[in-house]
Amino acid sequence: MSSLTILVAIAIPIAVSVFLFFISCCFLRRRASKKFNTLPEENGEVEIPDVESLQFDLDKIEAATNKFSDDNKIGEGGFGAVYKGTFPNGEQ
Repeated sequence: MSSLTILVAIAIPIAVSVFLFFISCCFLRRRASKKFNTLPEENGEVEIPDVESLQFDLDKIEAATNKFSDDNKIGEGGFGAVYKGTFPNGEQ
């Protein structure tokens, strides 16, 4: 084999590998940007204005769930039982 044939046999696979690596990086970057740039309205999510709106006293939660009654249990989650509760103002 001539030195030109050997050079071509080495250069073409390297060039193809670099090209495929570049295409893969572009694809993954585009996929990641689509994943994190979604708006809450598009997904049907409700935006929570602040952390304080998520905090309730244990007494209020016990009253809303009828002291964690089995009648109000709606399932099991990764962190334990999930209960449905209704506050005195009608909010669930």
